[in-house]
Amino acid sequence: MTAAEMLPETAAMQPAGPALEGSVQLLISPQGRVEVNGSMVGTTPPMAQLRLPEGTHTITVRHEGFAPFVTQVRISADNPVTLRHDFQR
Repeated sequence: MTAAEMLPETAAMQPAGPALEGSVQLLISPQGRVEVNGSMVGTTPPMAQLRLPEGTHTITVRHEGFAPFVTQVRISADNPVTLRHDFQR
């Protein structure tokens, strides 16, 4: 077997690189419980930023007495997202 024939097999056995992540800045007023893809991740404030893998994610923010704020965001490592919502309006 030549080195050229071994290359595809060798490349397939190498571990994948780290998953790329992007950021979501959270500007929520007065506060909200934050879910990403249906899983609770925290309360903002004090949480002000999320790190998520690249791709499309559904973010839900809940505040008692108000309808939930639900949005989809497209995350990429080179394009930070800012999410703003005011439950008082």
